[in-house]
This record gives sequence, C-alpha cells and structure tokens, in this order.
Amino acid sequence: MKCFCGADLNLNNVYFSSGEVDFINCSICDLVIRKEFPSNSELKKIYQNSYSSENIVRNSTNQCSGNYSDTVYFNFINNKLEGYDNTVLDFGCGTGHLISLLKPFYPKSYGVEFSKSARKFSLEAYKLTISEDINNFPNEFFDFVSAIEVIEHLTDLSSLSCVLKKIKPGGSMLVTTPNRNSFRALIEGGNWREAKKKFHLVLFDSKSLHYHLKKIGFVDIRQIRFSPVQRPGLKFFIYTRLTQLLGIGGTLCFICKVPECKV
Repeated sequence: MKCFCGADLNLNNVYFSSGEVDFINCSICDLVIRKEFPSNSELKKIYQNSYSSENIVRNSTNQCSGNYSDTVYFNFINNKLEGYDNTVLDFGCGTGHLISLLKPFYPKSYGVEFSKSARKFSLEAYKLTISEDINNFPNEFFDFVSAIEVIEHLTDLSSLSCVLKKIKPGGSMLVTTPNRNSFRALIEGGNWREAKKKFHLVLFDSKSLHYHLKKIGFVDIRQIRFSPVQRPGLKFFIYTRLTQLLGIGGTLCFICKVPECKV
C-alpha cells in the first residue's frame, strides 16, 4: 500500500492503539491514512443517508459545518476578498448554505458537491444549481476557492491538482480540516469522533497538510493559527482560543496561493 506522497506504507505502523486501529502513519510525509477505504458505492450510500431530508432539516448530516459556522466562514472569506467581481467556489459545498451567503455579495459564486441529495436540497432551498464535477468549470476560472472540512474525505489527494488548475494565477484557496493533534484527539485517540467517521479517510497535522499542499503545487502556504470560532458562546470562544494558542485547536486552517506563473 502506498501513501499519497508515493512512499510505501508500513502496515505495522498503526497510528491508534484502540478504537479506529486501521489508520497507518506515513514515515515520510507524516500523513495518517485509513488502511481500507470504503468502496465508492459504500461512500455514495453514506453520503446519501447523511443528506437525508430529515438530517438536513435537523442540521444533523454529520457533514455540513452548520449555519453558525458558515456565517463565521463567510465573514472570514469576505475579509480576504477584495472587489465585487471575485469568482468564488465552495468545493465540497454540502447543501450550499455558505454559497447562499456569498451570492448576494459575490454573484459569481459557485459550488461543487458529490452528494446528489445535497445538490437537490440546495436547488430547492436556495435556488442554487450545484455542480457535481469541478471539471465542468474552465481552467483559471476562480479567484478564490474554499474547501472547508473536505480534504479528509478525498479518496485521492492528487484530485486537488485539478482544483489548482481551476484557480487563476495568484488566486487563493482556503483549506480546513480536523486537527489530529487537537486536544480532544490527543485525549481520545482512536475514539476521537473525527477518526470514527468512516468517510474520514486521511487525518492531518499541520506538517502533513503543509507537505501535501506544497506537493500539489500551491505556494505561500500559511497556517491561520487563530481561525474562525465555529460555535457561539463565551466559554467555547475562550476554549477555542486557548487551544489554538497552545497549538492543539480542533481545526487546521490554511490559506495557500496558486503561483503567478504556472509551470
């Protein structure tokens, strides 16, 4: 079995000692990768069940970041963008709520989502037509792409090379993913809720995420240490900022750019 970096994985190098013990740690790039991926049909069923009408209405899809989180990410993205004419993509957009927030300010906002039921809900609830495949867009089309809690779902990290091609030279990408060195992950190990989600195929720390973003071809890769706080309340705000200060926050947040001159 090979890692996405090309190295042969030592199947005895099991990352967790209990709970989800099918994760292997790559000694080259430090990525933690699930030894056995669900099949495409299994993944399709997982996402279909997650995005059932009942789960969407209850905001319990176990996929979407949630309306509050979408709002804080909208504010974060809005502060990064300059100009009404930016062309924006939310890659892995779920039900399209973040796009519905972006659209009034950035009319050229689009989404890509694997789940058919999520795309259907987006059309019905927000009148947004979401694409199933990023290849439906031309190369060098987007100024900014967000991939919020998406990269850990990908069956092949090299697919982000296709995302890179769709971004204009000098354009930016926001990437977030659960932090496997977070406080909860360190305490809970293989019983960490993010590890127990079978559709989470890879687990990152800051080193491995930086490595793979660079390998894909992004430049000026910067970690946002104090990333958006995704839940309301003073107690959670204090907890989040404290764990972020200590480097054990729950979310890794990176901004990276496409080279001005693509090779």
